[in-house]
Amino acid sequence: MLQHPDWIVCDETPTVPSLTRAFDGHRTTIPQTDFAVIRAPAHYSVGNRPKTFGEIPWTEAPVRGLRLSFTQPPELGTLHIQCVLRGFSEALLGEVVGEGHGVIAAVTGHTDIALTEPLQMPGRFDSYVVEPWLVWPSGRSLALSTPPLPY
Repeated sequence: MLQHPDWIVCDETPTVPSLTRAFDGHRTTIPQTDFAVIRAPAHYSVGNRPKTFGEIPWTEAPVRGLRLSFTQPPELGTLHIQCVLRGFSEALLGEVVGEGHGVIAAVTGHTDIALTEPLQMPGRFDSYVVEPWLVWPSGRSLALSTPPLPY
């Protein structure tokens, strides 16, 4: 749970796990079982490790940045973004990567983070996808109401 602090362990009998054992028969939180029940957060969470929510279908238009919608106002910090734009056709595959960052402070609603340079694929492709990556190294996790959307 250290890597996913927004997830909640639904336990009946809280225990302190042994940090020196990979397999610990006494760490179960539900008596007479060897499993745990965990609950995902009600929001999309971004923390201090690179996070993606998958590929998003795209057009040949340039990718200029990401639009973020928050469930609660974030604390002050810098969000780092990368976007991978991929193009696919029968005879050709292409990929370009861009990045950017933006300072975020107590915003409500949404905010846009621009890439340093817009991403565009040279040549023509039959289909395109964008894969956004985010890193929020500024303390408490960043809580998004929707996955980031390229613009």
